[in-house]
Amino acid sequence: MRSLDRRRVRVAVTTLALAAIPGLHPVDAEQQQGRTTRTGVAPTITAGSRQTNWASHNLDPYNQRYAEIDQINTDTVDRLQRRWSFDVPPGLSVSQVTPLVVDGLMYLHSGATVLAINAVTGEAVWTLEVDGVNGGVVRGPLYARGTIYSYHGDKLVAADAKTGELVESFGDGGVLPIFGLALETKYPDLYPPGFDASSLNYRMNSSPAYHDNTLYAASAISEGNIPGGLVVAVDATTGEIKWVFNTIPQGPQDEGWAHADPTWGDGKRVGAGIWTQPAI
Repeated sequence: MRSLDRRRVRVAVTTLALAAIPGLHPVDAEQQQGRTTRTGVAPTITAGSRQTNWASHNLDPYNQRYAEIDQINTDTVDRLQRRWSFDVPPGLSVSQVTPLVVDGLMYLHSGATVLAINAVTGEAVWTLEVDGVNGGVVRGPLYARGTIYSYHGDKLVAADAKTGELVESFGDGGVLPIFGLALETKYPDLYPPGFDASSLNYRMNSSPAYHDNTLYAASAISEGNIPGGLVVAVDATTGEIKWVFNTIPQGPQDEGWAHADPTWGDGKRVGAGIWTQPAI
């Protein structure tokens, strides 16, 4: 990748502005779970090293948040100039989002919307509107194996990073009610199939982590008196639940129950949500 192109990609990360995207034309309005709109093309950039891409909220599975990039330093910072700005659709909040940049494409999401932007030109490449989800404030999506994983309340969504189309093999046509399934798996006697985990205030507050075709997601919102924070491992291809861990043991089926049981007495076993991206 040429030096100028790299500079454009990195400077672009800091140049988001709020307004509206004009001229969007749906290409497939019949999708079961969402609608993808394509309005531009991706740049022809291939990252030369792992440090060139920022594919996760905290950069890597270790949550280091540090990349060995030296193009912007104390000698060059005063020469930075805006290359472009991007108008985020009305009603979306990206104030806490860490935009991802992978091979010249920038990804972010908010509410029910996932966006891909040409990080060289600032032009929208595709927009995905997911049906039946809600959002709130988010920290940004995750990129892994050519897939963008975004979270919307208590649901996890998988989309093709190049086209923006939902990954049909993941969950229910690209949408996974991850915490409802986790509760059903962990506590089948308490939570029936199809249980709505949002009714207990379960939701994600940061993107999942990825390693070896497994996604590791965590639930937040302790203030909602959730019955323990959940750490859930799911198959990154299918969304199948692999295992579930509860930060506050609820019964004998939970790890640590022998120690936790007598410490709570008759009190409610609630709280201990997980607000940040898991580290591996």
